[in-house]
Amino acid sequence: ENEQTTVVVTRAEKKDAAKGLIKELLQSGASCALLSGSGPSVFGVFKDLDDAKRAKDELLQYHEDVFVCEPTKSGYEFI
Repeated sequence: ENEQTTVVVTRAEKKDAAKGLIKELLQSGASCALLSGSGPSVFGVFKDLDDAKRAKDELLQYHEDVFVCEPTKSGYEFI
């Protein structure tokens, strides 16, 4: 059985902001949250699409550019 993961991605305005975003994603239920490469994207991995959508709604109250996407065979798809 393949376990589907959902990713919430947001943009950190400054590197220091990334730590706060990672903490927010984890508090929102992400299994893990990391800075993508050297930034500025921060992403959280969720096991449940509803949890990811809820996290997105929470983050959009304070941040711009928050997206939910799922992996596909050819990359990813925004939800």
